[in-house]
Amino acid sequence: MHCGSNGKKALNRAFFLLYGISDAFDRTNIGGLMDGEILHQVFTQFGVPLSERLRFEETYEKVLAEFLSDPAQRRILPGVPELLEALEEQGACHVLLTSNLRIGAYCKLRSVGLEKYFPFGGFGDGDGEKYDAALLALREAETRLQCSFHPDSIWVVGDTLYDVNCAKRMGAKSLAVCTGWASREELASGAPDLLLTDLSGTDEILSRILGR
Repeated sequence: MHCGSNGKKALNRAFFLLYGISDAFDRTNIGGLMDGEILHQVFTQFGVPLSERLRFEETYEKVLAEFLSDPAQRRILPGVPELLEALEEQGACHVLLTSNLRIGAYCKLRSVGLEKYFPFGGFGDGDGEKYDAALLALREAETRLQCSFHPDSIWVVGDTLYDVNCAKRMGAKSLAVCTGWASREELASGAPDLLLTDLSGTDEILSRILGR
């Protein structure tokens, strides 16, 4: 899904409401970091005790929900609901992988009605990078379903070169989609297993993912 810059806007707004500091997340070098690490850096930079994190997250969730209550502020990308539904019918296990805080990720999903497809996942709350979150999510999936997933049966779907490389580190397959900020050429340089303009064309994608 796309929700513009509402995530960062909500972070900035929540920080201002609680601590009276404006544009805090624009005044910190946060490129490529997980949200938990970003919060740690911003709190440290502006002298906010780390014990404030829970209070901040609760305020952030409320502010983000307000931003996303306007339909013009969010949209589902082409083919996503159809593909999720078709994969679920085939018995696939959907796991959300994101650098967002869990509380923010589910707020965004609820705003477009997609939260039901992702009962759990890997999030940006803890230490490490998205690869670490992916491994945690995989372990949770195997624990919940009491099975082991062969790497060939795992697909990482993403719109950045990092997502493609994350899949390679896991030994998984990658589906790169050109609906984000990365160009097709940049995504292609990582040699993903599948490179698509978007996720429309459900039958073709199912055929590739399910090995038919």
